[in-house]
Amino acid sequence: MTTSRMNSNGQVVIPAPIRKLLGLRKGTPLLIREERGAIILQPATRQYFDSLAGILAGGPSMSRELTEEHAREREREGA
Repeated sequence: MTTSRMNSNGQVVIPAPIRKLLGLRKGTPLLIREERGAIILQPATRQYFDSLAGILAGGPSMSRELTEEHAREREREGA
């Protein structure tokens, strides 16, 4: 484990071994989120988004639910 310090601008240096391990380069976009009191940095690379493909497959369809809700509202208004 290595340490880093945040400067007065809120910037933190990611240690070189970790950058190399993850293939991070200057300009690599990072997703930043808080999770149970920890700060999570996730490289927002094509590989990351490809890994999410299909993650919601088989789940409820929001567009279908909205279409059905809209149809129910039209029926109520027509009644």
